[in-house]
Amino acid sequence: MTYFRITLIRSAIGLPAKSTNVLKALGLRKRMATVYHPVSLSVAGQIMKVKELVAVSEVDKALTKEEINRERVPDKGYYAGVLTISHTDRGSWVINKQPPNKQIWLSSPESGPKRYDWVVVGAGQHEKEGSAVDPGDDGTGGKWIYLRDGSSLSDLLHSEVGVVIPQEGD
Repeated sequence: MTYFRITLIRSAIGLPAKSTNVLKALGLRKRMATVYHPVSLSVAGQIMKVKELVAVSEVDKALTKEEINRERVPDKGYYAGVLTISHTDRGSWVINKQPPNKQIWLSSPESGPKRYDWVVVGAGQHEKEGSAVDPGDDGTGGKWIYLRDGSSLSDLLHSEVGVVIPQEGD
């Protein structure tokens, strides 16, 4: 038998009652919750009503809650300039780009909220530079730096989430 694996990836707060009722009917009450339903036209119709809020895949076997918890793989989602990385045990990291300010805003369950500025390597950290590598630069480019303590976004993501951001030339 084939199942729909449905995960609620966006909150339904502030949405019309129609959408929240569909989510409740599917058994999705909390963000990042996962449910399984046998493939059918009625379930597919319900999914289509909330397709912006859920991630859906077809699987051959429905997992138990224990099996889902054992997966422990961070889920990720990108929508409208916002990247969300969610881990079942540790929480969610939200990374939001702010192009007009040349900033990236980060909300972390471990280190809290931070704003990272684009700083060209070699320039003073108190000065923001353009988002492109300066022509006179040695080619190393810039980094996203938290100006209060000088830490980089890539170092924080590596230490908290285990994500390694490759550098040019790696």
